[in-house]
Amino acid sequence: MRRLALALAAVGLASPAMAQDVSADWDLTTDPARQVTLATLNFGSNQIALRCKTGVLDFLLTGVPTTVASPAVTVTAGAIQNERQQWLAWPDQPIISPPEPARFARQLRAGGELDIRLDPGSAGERPRRYRLPVPPSIAAVDQVLSACSIPLNDDWDLRQRAELGTAVWARPVIPEFPELAASRGVENGEVAVGCAIAAGGLLDECRILSETPQGAGFGQSALRSAKRSRVELPDDEESVIGKVVTFTVRFRIS
Repeated sequence: MRRLALALAAVGLASPAMAQDVSADWDLTTDPARQVTLATLNFGSNQIALRCKTGVLDFLLTGVPTTVASPAVTVTAGAIQNERQQWLAWPDQPIISPPEPARFARQLRAGGELDIRLDPGSAGERPRRYRLPVPPSIAAVDQVLSACSIPLNDDWDLRQRAELGTAVWARPVIPEFPELAASRGVENGEVAVGCAIAAGGLLDECRILSETPQGAGFGQSALRSAKRSRVELPDDEESVIGKVVTFTVRFRIS
């Protein structure tokens, strides 16, 4: 577990003060003082971690070096089958995270093989594949989700996702910096949003997938701006209507 501890400590996940329990091969760790609940699996050169910290959920796959900030991956996990996704690479760390951590975590509750194929990040690189046998551990995963007040089941998970590159903006998302954040001296924010594509390229059923920092108004501002935006539709419009697109709205005070 030494390699796992070092990797997790690098991103602030580990602490000797935490109490540890083991549930179906997952390591379940809780630290009420730091408001952290963490479930981890160690595969030697790779580790996966599901973390709720101060109400924010993260899913991390370590031991995955990449040269791009948003690597393209093909994922199979539970009901997610060969889905193309844009993940997030952690700066200066061999760690990547999915765009919808709660959806991803729910697919691993019952166990099974996690299959991730990473596109080359630059010319000369080879694609990489990670096939990790995940043991079932509904209790451990549910405890982390519950710590973040996230539903244990969500029909949204089964909605078909649009292909990468679908969100070509006809009317881009232009968010307004929230007054609440400005009044608190918060200068930056980031919100991951998921929406269903509606007729005319409008976005419907939008929801916040993640928000940093929380409680400063960034999430609601992102949702309002998403409702005013529009994506380009292909000639075969019906092929994308109803599918879900995910994107990130970034805020910086001017």
